[in-house]
Amino acid sequence: MTELTFQREDLLVPPGTLKAWQGPNAVAFRSCVAAEFDNIAISAELVGKARSPLLCDASVLPYHGRDRKIRQYTTETELSYRRRLSKWRQIWASAGRAWGILRQLRIFLAPYGRPLLRYVSTSGDAGESQWFDLAPGDGINDYFELGGRDPEFSRHLQTPANWVWDPEATSGFTGQWSRFWILIYTDGLTNPIAPAEWDGDAEWDGGAYWDGYMPADFLSDAAQLCIDWAAAHSYLAGLFLVHDPTAFDPTGSGAGYPDGTWNLWSNRRAGVTYSVVRT
Repeated sequence: MTELTFQREDLLVPPGTLKAWQGPNAVAFRSCVAAEFDNIAISAELVGKARSPLLCDASVLPYHGRDRKIRQYTTETELSYRRRLSKWRQIWASAGRAWGILRQLRIFLAPYGRPLLRYVSTSGDAGESQWFDLAPGDGINDYFELGGRDPEFSRHLQTPANWVWDPEATSGFTGQWSRFWILIYTDGLTNPIAPAEWDGDAEWDGGAYWDGYMPADFLSDAAQLCIDWAAAHSYLAGLFLVHDPTAFDPTGSGAGYPDGTWNLWSNRRAGVTYSVVRT
């Protein structure tokens, strides 16, 4: 809050005034007037800060969220939400794009570190896989800009596809070409929680979430963020925690990559936590 005040001694009892204006009643009068000027100054400062999601009081954030049509997730920190609100133009300009999803995830995941983030999708005939990487970076570019090139973001096209999840990935025109997966590399986590065993009572693909490295409700919100900001025609098929930093090199193929049977839990790769799998 501002240190400006009209209650200073030299204003309440200014030098050179008539004796009648230096008595206690006169000082009390000027003090009342000064208090109102102070209130005006404080109100003006609060109004100015209220315009900025980064500076406003927390009680103002829901109004910014409503105006910008950006909601706060249940487990999202106040700082993360402030940062996303402050870049609402960039967020909406990049809606539906891998770049925009990964940039928002970078801000959302900040309490757990700066992991490598990957977005991968495969065409319906398994002719190609698109890989998008967001490097950990140094934090300077986390407030992504509308124009220019993002030095931490890269794209790789692999032909033929090297991410073949299930038979639907090779069924030609009827293939599920709109699916995408998010990979979070846990070697970049600086504040992970201990891995845990499955504690749900649902089936493997029953819609529940795995605990470990990050709380299940946090992972659920991370997945929902991807769903909310994905293109209208696309579909989040999975969000995985990858514990081997060398796993799933976008230029690689062969052993250890999805081979068309990874929809069966018994065939999946070791060293990966399948936190969210949607069918």
